[in-house]
Amino acid sequence: MICRVRRPVLDSGGVTGTAAQAGDGEARPPRVRNGSRPRHLLLTLLGDYWYGRHDPLPSATLVALLGEFGVSPAAARAALNRPTRRDVLECSRTAPDVPQGVAPLDAWDLDGVRAEYDAFVAEWEPLVERVRDGAVGTAEALRARTGLMDDWIRFPGLDPRMPGELLPADWPRRRAHGVFAELSDALGPLAETRVRQVVARLAPESAPLVRHHTHRGPADAAGPPGGSGQCR
Repeated sequence: MICRVRRPVLDSGGVTGTAAQAGDGEARPPRVRNGSRPRHLLLTLLGDYWYGRHDPLPSATLVALLGEFGVSPAAARAALNRPTRRDVLECSRTAPDVPQGVAPLDAWDLDGVRAEYDAFVAEWEPLVERVRDGAVGTAEALRARTGLMDDWIRFPGLDPRMPGELLPADWPRRRAHGVFAELSDALGPLAETRVRQVVARLAPESAPLVRHHTHRGPADAAGPPGGSGQCR
């Protein structure tokens, strides 16, 4: 079966939990909360590594990518079904033709939003040093970066989206964004390499098309950056 993305996808759930230590010594990515559903992982992967492309991929390739996260083939194929029904993916037996306003501060649960940012920093900041030391391999980079993206993408819906001068002086958005931006960009090439390796096993002609997205944007813009980065 051949699948292609019918429209751009940047949709996923959130992640939470603490990093556990894997048997081989590498840190496991945080446990996915809502994003543990294979559908969320699939949408995150497509949005990050196949964004804007209409080139077809064998469905077996998508199943193999979800297998990187411990998703069984049966669950992966079920995940393919739902985005198809939502008109995100088009799957066929043969390859298809490719042709605000500012709200008052008291309307927001700022303590709750701060707690979410603080939890994000506590979860992901420890990984920064390991990445800087070159201690993260390609498979771990893919899992970690996908979890990172899945976690960060919640913030546009949580943050008041106000300029920094209207928020408390110690508002944690800048620190959280710094962690996200550094990890996202640093893990990108490694994660891309792993995705290419998985794609190449089943669709070698498609592997060179895999690209990751870098993240660029000021941390104190009106609202947290949501991933409108550059494709590399």
